[in-house]
Amino acid sequence: MNVEEIEKEPMPYLVSRGLVSDSQRYELDMLQKMNRRNAELNDHDPDLDARINAFELAFRMQIKAPAAFEVEKESEETKKLYGLDNEVTRDFGW
Repeated sequence: MNVEEIEKEPMPYLVSRGLVSDSQRYELDMLQKMNRRNAELNDHDPDLDARINAFELAFRMQIKAPAAFEVEKESEETKKLYGLDNEVTRDFGW
């Protein structure tokens, strides 16, 4: 991936997965229902509970992550701190 591609889509695999958040939320809710039922049948296995919580956390992080990469909304001063004004540090800054 080159700088131009990164500037357009800094997290292509996270943002462009073909599912919108409503679809992901639906799938996660259905998976959670199945996992909760399984947990009830297995006396609330702590490993299963941990996996359920991890799925929930991953979903929340995935929804919030794209906003963290909206570099164009940063001030010029912040962009300079990222090193975007310097050819040597620009790739790393992006």
